[in-house]
Amino acid sequence: MRQHLVFAIACGLLLAGCATFEQVTKSLQTSSRYGYVDKRGQMVIKPQFQDARHFSEGLARVKIAGEWGYINKTGKIAIQPQFVQANDFSEGRAGVKMDGKWGYIDKRGRVVIKPQFVEVTNFSEGLARVKIDSKWGYVDKRGKIRIKPQFAKARDFAEGRARVKIDGKWGYIDKTGKIVIKPKFAKARNFRNGLSPVKVRVP
Repeated sequence: MRQHLVFAIACGLLLAGCATFEQVTKSLQTSSRYGYVDKRGQMVIKPQFQDARHFSEGLARVKIAGEWGYINKTGKIAIQPQFVQANDFSEGRAGVKMDGKWGYIDKRGRVVIKPQFVEVTNFSEGLARVKIDSKWGYVDKRGKIRIKPQFAKARDFAEGRARVKIDGKWGYIDKTGKIVIKPKFAKARNFRNGLSPVKVRVP
């Protein structure tokens, strides 16, 4: 009800020329907050966040005053909001953006891989995709480059294989970076239960 009232007032101000679109948008954004409910619909963490995402490995990323941090399942701040952007935790690491570069933190909020990448993804099977300049490669949990950035596109490891795109075609590499299935597919997906769907041209 309160949200409907705020919306109606904001629209009235906009139509009357008493407020700009940006002011109205800000008004609408500040009138609502994210919280968390349980499966019965009971509010278990009160609405207080500008944005909020799912829990992963016991922590959830939330946005407060324009910066991202992490809370635990009681709603208590576990890692202070301080990041321009942030990813979910996976295998004990979370990608965060600081000073224009991406790195990784642990669950205590300590920087364990210094910010140095253009983009990063979650860890999967001990490796994470990272982008340096315009190419993708893979690092381990200490930040050591295990597969040098060389791919136009790449995806996470699954069942010991990762799909990569070379010269417009998808193939697969192993964890040493060796091509084990040559790039020849128009599209490909991750392996699951020993098989992967692939798309090829047929007569």
